[in-house]
Amino acid sequence: QLRFEVADAAALPFPDGSFDKVVAADVTEHLDDPTFRGMLGECRRVLVPCGTLSLHTPNPRHLIERLKARNLVLAQNPTHIGLRTGEELRVELERAGFEVELDLRRPGFYPVLRTLERLVGGRVELLGDRICIRARKLEQQEASDLQEAIDGFEDTGSPSVREGARARCGGAAAPRRSDGGPA
Repeated sequence: QLRFEVADAAALPFPDGSFDKVVAADVTEHLDDPTFRGMLGECRRVLVPCGTLSLHTPNPRHLIERLKARNLVLAQNPTHIGLRTGEELRVELERAGFEVELDLRRPGFYPVLRTLERLVGGRVELLGDRICIRARKLEQQEASDLQEAIDGFEDTGSPSVREGARARCGGAAAPRRSDGGPA
């Protein structure tokens, strides 16, 4: 049975631990920072332990998005008030108690760029039209440990926190490049 609900993303009308998975496709770019953080908190609340949140959003570093921002091609969507880079999304997810386990850039719909994007778009930020991230909900203690690591070192967390979450949830975190992008 499928049911659609209209609700405030920062105040979801569902009990704690209601879902295994939450998907926010083409949503986060329409949210200001406080609402986005509220949405992440609500997603964490309604997910079961080890549940996953998947985000799909435009990449502001993509060539077309950069040209739109300078009014050189197409029109910038006026409702895109919260375009965030992959790194910014990662930081917010980790602060909200998630561990990023998959971080990809997907090709867009622009015929001229699509072939090039398919060849190198996942490795070159300028050519990955969409950011696709899957993050796993951490347990409260793991989230606290990760937050301390982030606050103390501006790092993504200690290996012991990550290893514990991976072992408990049966997953593997996404590898990262030194610049914070996907490997």
